[in-house]
Amino acid sequence: MLVEKIIFYLLLIDSIGCNLIVWLGDKWYLKHVRWLSRYFPPAKGWSLYYLILVLWIGSILYRMY
Repeated sequence: MLVEKIIFYLLLIDSIGCNLIVWLGDKWYLKHVRWLSRYFPPAKGWSLYYLILVLWIGSILYRMY
């Protein structure tokens, strides 16, 4: 149970950070992390989907315990 919570919170922090970068700082991301932006371009659609998916998994974990 503890491992699932740790993994969930790490994914939650990652998805929130991803959404902050995409919605607020996409120009900064493209300028300063150019090598990574070639492989992971800032796209609002998939980042929002990622956050929704992580929240859905969190609700499943909450209901399970």
